[in-house]
Amino acid sequence: MKSTFNQIAIIHIPMLEEKQLDQIQVFSKNPLKIYSSIPKSNEQLISWIGDVDGLITSLRVPFDSDTISRAKKLQYIGIYGSSTALVDLVAANKNNVVVKNVEQYCDTETAQFCLDALDAFYASTGMKRKRNPTIGVIGFGNVGKELIRIAHSKGFHSIYCRKKPDNDIENQVASRVSLDELLTRADIVSLQGPRDRMILGSKEFDKMEGKVLINTSLGQVMDAGALSSWLKNDQNHLIVDSVGHRIVSDITPQQNIFHIDQPAWSTTTSRKRLFDQVLSNLREAILNLLVTW
Repeated sequence: MKSTFNQIAIIHIPMLEEKQLDQIQVFSKNPLKIYSSIPKSNEQLISWIGDVDGLITSLRVPFDSDTISRAKKLQYIGIYGSSTALVDLVAANKNNVVVKNVEQYCDTETAQFCLDALDAFYASTGMKRKRNPTIGVIGFGNVGKELIRIAHSKGFHSIYCRKKPDNDIENQVASRVSLDELLTRADIVSLQGPRDRMILGSKEFDKMEGKVLINTSLGQVMDAGALSSWLKNDQNHLIVDSVGHRIVSDITPQQNIFHIDQPAWSTTTSRKRLFDQVLSNLREAILNLLVTW
């Protein structure tokens, strides 16, 4: 019985430092295979991982059923982040591939980013914020809840949209409303939805005149054409982080898009927390899989 994988590969995680790579190397019998880019095709990805049994990958790399079924030696996929949306979990389970992600490593940091970016937006544009503005949160997971708690402590009125009320929040620091009411009432709308779940289309943007929209969601959560039309009104503004800006970089007009050149989640503390958990997941996978030479 061994205490390492035979071959670990790392795909599209350029922020790893040399000492962190050394820590991962401990769990790989052979030298790490490191690929800094996202594969251009399934065929390229399969060529990278053909002899790999342990994998650490960016959440931006897709693993569909075909890729997983053809990666005959693959036993473990460690996601360097929280979302498993691009991994076919059914196929992974069918092929006995363990998939582990990291949850709740940056909830507070992402929530705080939204409010810090909002302050930076007002300071940069010279616009004045209402004394007690209403912030509407769409996507009421851990980040959304944390955002409401921090916003409440800073004097914001908070409303949120979801099918069921949250007993920890309801009637204490925020009120649950319909999506239409949120878009109409809120001065600031913040998106914290799941990756690639379309939230705002032309019908929703029509209700958002004179709003500041903050987006830290991953993937396509807004209709590009509707967003472009909405931004033609000088009273409408979009705030994004560096990840969100890549998605809207071709949108016109750009003058109403304010972006902070860093990922919303990225602080020294959250990066360390993420790496430590990825390493812990890797160690746990080896113990659970009982891989043998």
